[in-house]
Amino acid sequence: METIHLRVDLRIPQDMYDFLSEESRLKKMSFEGLILRYIQERMEEQRRDAIGTSE
Repeated sequence: METIHLRVDLRIPQDMYDFLSEESRLKKMSFEGLILRYIQERMEEQRRDAIGTSE
């Protein structure tokens, strides 16, 4: 798979930061890893829906 470099600068509310901090600690992942996992899960969900094999 070809990859590209993407840099994102975000400003988020404190409660969202606290949530990400806790999730990243529990899952032993970086904030970036959590965001990428979310995007990947959404992509897979849309692919399943597109081909009619939704779980």
